Amino acid sequence: MDKEEFFYLKPDRELHDFIMQCKHKAKKLCGTQQYLDDTPHLTLYVNKFDNRAKVIDIINTIKLPDPQIFIKGWTTFFNDPITNGNSLVLEISNASLEKLQHFQMELINKTVAYQSRQKLSRYSNTETYSNEMKLALEKYGFPFAGPHWRAHFTIASFKKDDYTKVWHELKKMKIPTEGKLHSLSYSEIHPNNKFIPIAMKEF
Repeated sequence: MDKEEFFYLKPDRELHDFIMQCKHKAKKLCGTQQYLDDTPHLTLYVNKFDNRAKVIDIINTIKLPDPQIFIKGWTTFFNDPITNGNSLVLEISNASLEKLQHFQMELINKTVAYQSRQKLSRYSNTETYSNEMKLALEKYGFPFAGPHWRAHFTIASFKKDDYTKVWHELKKMKIPTEGKLHSLSYSEIHPNNKFIPIAMKEF
């Protein structure tokens, strides 16, 4: 299995607790699903690196964006090209997206020189990828880098037979319209999507 590393933004306690409430409700309805047991996070970038010390230096010195974020609402990525399931997420609004896209690209551009040359196996099947995803994967090793990236917090990627009953219940919940980011984290992804922290910087 690949040794994957990734950068993500943690939400503040209020937004974290809402996402966990949704995850717990979904698990009671349909059991284990992909990403359902993940701690709440907003993924910026997944890859692996040959010089961890240099990457940690970048984390320690990079300027973080304004932590205030606005939530657009529920979005479903049907037939998710990574999971082949239906991924239910809380999508970040356009009012906050531009600064996050800018920060994502700054982070990628600062760390790309330290990437491993070996590509991640999770991105090996590109048949369903858009041209934008393929170009980003070739250039940055990550298919969601750039203006086509839609920042979000994932509840889970559901099996298609389970998605409808989960959505029927979660769509009734009153979602927060805004929140704050707590920290930038750099972690290893271990089996069962367990995140092992390497470095972290609070807002």
